[in-house]
Formats: sequence, structure tokens, C-alpha cells
Amino acid sequence: MRISFNMKAVFVLVIFFVTLFCSSLVYGQDIIQTFPKGKIYLKDGGITQGTNLEISKDIAYLNVSGLKKEFQMSNIRQIQAKKDKAKKWGSTCAGSCIGLSLGSLLASGGETTDAYGNTQSIDTGQYILSAALWAGIFYGGGYLIGSLLDNWETVYFGN
Repeated sequence: MRISFNMKAVFVLVIFFVTLFCSSLVYGQDIIQTFPKGKIYLKDGGITQGTNLEISKDIAYLNVSGLKKEFQMSNIRQIQAKKDKAKKWGSTCAGSCIGLSLGSLLASGGETTDAYGNTQSIDTGQYILSAALWAGIFYGGGYLIGSLLDNWETVYFGN
């Protein structure tokens, strides 16, 4: 019995395992958590607030006035973060509004009745413009609700 190897298959397998090994090295950088906004309370009493908070095993990164600053975890007393609930709430409310508008258009069959009981067909362009306007209003309302609910949460407490 003779076994022959297809060189293309062997090449593909080698590339696959090399890629798998390299990606495991890249993902092993220990970025544990990321948040859109953060506050870092240092042990010496300083407080730094910024955006794009990244917390790893030994280091925390925070963008302060456009510069990425690095903080050693041994110097940090506490880290608080906001999870950006405003955008999530706004998107959810706007998406729900669009879904309800589309559902009502499909349920009505493209027709409606006026105040006198006459059946009229719905102008699709006007309906889409109206749905987009209402979705924008719902996005704003959801954004406001989400920003009110997005409190600072403690995500790290040092020794």
C-alpha cells in the first residue's frame, strides 16, 4: 500500500497551522476589557478621565485629550467606566420604530382610509420619509434614556 501526499493539501495544512499559531500569539496580549469612557483613580490621589479605556492584566490605557496614556495597574486604586448605553438604547428604539412602521405598512396592504371612510393607497415615498423622521425622534429619546441610565460603574478595584 502506497500513500501519496498531495502537495497542495500539505501546503494548505501548513499555512493553516502557522496562521493558527500566529493568531494565538496576537490574541494572547491580555486585553481583558474595553470601554468607551473611563476614569482612573491613582493611589497618589490623582484622577484621570478620558475615552477608549483598555484594561489588561498589568496595564490600563486611556485616551486623554487625544493622547493614549499608559497606567501601571500597581499604581491604580480604582477604575470606573461607562458602557455607552446611550447609543444602544437609541439604536434599539429607532430599530423598533422602523420595524413597527414596516409591519404596519405590510399589514395594511399599502392602503388606508381617510376621515370620510374612503380607501386610499399609501404614498411609499412619503411613508418612508415619515418613518425615518419618527425613527430619528425615537433614536433621540432612546439616546436620552440610555445616557440617563449610563452611570459610572467600578470595573477594577486595586489593593
